[in-house]
Amino acid sequence: MQDVKRWELYVDESGELQGDSSSVVAGVLFRRPVSREALRDALDVVATGPVAKLTYPLHASWLRTPGGVLASWFEGSANERLTEVVRAMGASEAPPVRGFADALLSGREPSYESLPAAQRWLSSHDRALLGSLNAESDRFANAMRALGLLLSQEADAVTVAVDASTEGLDEGAERGGNYLDRYLSALRALLERVVLLARASDVRRVEVTVATRGIRLSGMEQRIELRVVDVGHAVRDAIGYPERDHVEGFESRGLRVVVVDVPKFDAHAHPGVVVADFVANRMRRQVEGAPSWGRLRDESARVFALPLEVTLKPGWLPLVACDGEPRRILRDGLLGAAVGERLDALPPSWRREQVARWLEVPR
Repeated sequence: MQDVKRWELYVDESGELQGDSSSVVAGVLFRRPVSREALRDALDVVATGPVAKLTYPLHASWLRTPGGVLASWFEGSANERLTEVVRAMGASEAPPVRGFADALLSGREPSYESLPAAQRWLSSHDRALLGSLNAESDRFANAMRALGLLLSQEADAVTVAVDASTEGLDEGAERGGNYLDRYLSALRALLERVVLLARASDVRRVEVTVATRGIRLSGMEQRIELRVVDVGHAVRDAIGYPERDHVEGFESRGLRVVVVDVPKFDAHAHPGVVVADFVANRMRRQVEGAPSWGRLRDESARVFALPLEVTLKPGWLPLVACDGEPRRILRDGLLGAAVGERLDALPPSWRREQVARWLEVPR
């Protein structure tokens, strides 16, 4: 029997996703198999610097800041020098700095909000260490880019992402779905793009792992943690794309999408999710500032090296989508509606270009 062509998708997000700030849901799609152990070993190499070892999981937003690097170093390989500095921070008159130090000395993770205060303290009290922390942040970014290049070559890995910053969520809530939350809407949009690509590539199975986060479902005032069942709802709504009919099950027209896990971003997180976290964090700035698809593609390649487009028989296909009106235009166009005027009404940008390209693909 011929082997089933199988992909693996790992998803995380970056941004507020409830306010007006830039937000991205991003996935790393492995189109050739890579073992969990090999990927974890590669991240261990990334984590090991000349001064100390960063703590797993490597959290991209933290490691952009000196305070985040200090916290990661302290947790992973605290030495006498680092302990002396953190204790000195604990004597600070500034409450955020004391809170940062107290958390580390008590074995807890400091609050993200305390990181700028830690950086200011270092700037005033230990500029040599501050320089080392900034250098480590740069080293980490460069090492992750090198890993991305390796994965693109060895595992045929690509980035699939959704700009979730735009207004106007999916119509799922109107159909009784759970898409009041911006994250869930963007997750479904990401899965739609994966479905399009899988069909164009004659792939039969996609296995999905999504990092958990807080979500708000229809009819609930309080947020809950994302569950396997929530990702399953998104899969069932996306797998028949672009048709609007809800699919009962996880298979449509020969393609099966399986939800493998919804893990926490902790010491046990799948290394694929850790790579997705880095890509999502770096994608935020790219999707916000890129004036064209070419600029988005080139700048993203410079930052994390995982391609944003693929070339198949129909030509090049963009793997970054945009929620809101661009998403609605694409779906309507794929279903045969005349969308030229609506497409032309979008401001010139990569958001419009990626829709236009998918509508040009022969079907």
